[in-house]
Amino acid sequence: MIRLEDVVYEVDGVNILDGVSLQIEKGEVFVIMGTSGAGKTTILRLLNGLLRPTSGRVFIDGEDITQLTEKEMTRIRRRVALVFQSAALFDSLPVWANVGFAWRKERLPEGELLRRVQKILALVGLDGVEDRMPAELSGGMQKRVSLARAVAMEPDVILYDEPTSGLDPITSRKILDLMVELQNRLKVTSVVVTHDLQAASQIGTRVALLHEGKIAFVGSPAELYESPQSIVQEFVAGG
Repeated sequence: MIRLEDVVYEVDGVNILDGVSLQIEKGEVFVIMGTSGAGKTTILRLLNGLLRPTSGRVFIDGEDITQLTEKEMTRIRRRVALVFQSAALFDSLPVWANVGFAWRKERLPEGELLRRVQKILALVGLDGVEDRMPAELSGGMQKRVSLARAVAMEPDVILYDEPTSGLDPITSRKILDLMVELQNRLKVTSVVVTHDLQAASQIGTRVALLHEGKIAFVGSPAELYESPQSIVQEFVAGG
């Protein structure tokens, strides 16, 4: 379970997050929506420990990660994997090395490493691309490699930052279908930042709407559309 308690995140005197409290249950797909600059990605980075809150607390399975040292955060980052919006692959490394990065400290024999990589790539529908370079892949394939790298860590939580951004509708649907498939197969908790209402409705267990650094709404996708709140109605109409 993930919990944020009265989290404030401030940059140059401006509150990006202003007293955010959320509880995300184990095994659910929790979608965070909001306009640009609302603080959506900031929440993901706080959950992964890449950022620390100005005040408030962040808990992963009851452990307050805001109190951990940077060295102790390494353990958390293996459990809470972040799939970046840009895929963030190592451009100078082939696909197998990008995915195998999760096992870099295990000094695996080459055959065992390749077997693991191929198994993970098959899981995300990318058989036979292990020797290709990231620049040789389409945007959708790069996202799948990024997801494979996250899955290789065997995390409890996967954080997705705009997983369908920049993709055509067909590729976007394939990525969303893959996320649902992995969710059902791996039983992870997923936290998804997106501006895509259709995507939120397709994959979300619950949706939170951020507005000016505060939580304006939390509920099911159906409840989002039915909400009488003017802020929610404006967001839905604009989407």
